[in-house]
Amino acid sequence: MFGSRPLALAIGAVLLAAAFTAGVLGYRDHRDDGSTKARTVGSTAPTSGPGTTAAVQTDAATKCQQPSGISPAPGKPTRIPVPAKPVTALETRDLKPGSGKAAANGDRLTVQYVGISCSSGKQIDASWDRGEPLPVTLGAGGVIPGWDQGIKGMKAGGQRLLWIPASLAYGAQGQPPTIAPGDTLIFVIDLVKIA
Repeated sequence: MFGSRPLALAIGAVLLAAAFTAGVLGYRDHRDDGSTKARTVGSTAPTSGPGTTAAVQTDAATKCQQPSGISPAPGKPTRIPVPAKPVTALETRDLKPGSGKAAANGDRLTVQYVGISCSSGKQIDASWDRGEPLPVTLGAGGVIPGWDQGIKGMKAGGQRLLWIPASLAYGAQGQPPTIAPGDTLIFVIDLVKIA
């Protein structure tokens, strides 16, 4: 948590503007075939326009750190796969496929999650630690664009791994000291239900 706000609220507040410029470029729907193959989704950043520069300077790591110090909680994953290096596009992998209707924009979801910083390998937040799942309206901009794009297509009971580039998370500014500038974020999300 950041202060008294859950990560999802902080994510949404910081990146609402970025969602409109970077979040939807080149998005491709997830397959609903239950595949566990990793998928790369869309473009991750605008290349020109207001507020963009030719090069973005970041403090992000050049290699992702293995997760360490993840506290156990009932149902919470503690062995979380991380990429070898920061990603430049959203990558997803279904760890458990789920069943029923696929989540779509506008759906009200209930999720459990754990998030890891690529640069530090440290946990940044976890709903399991609070003992309470998080309500999310998919596509409403209340969470980072990487969540809105990465959760789409999940089914109730499913578990998905998200590797989210900085451009679909906190961008070049990060959320110090927990999330470094330009940091890739890693999440495991359980979709508890679709309302």
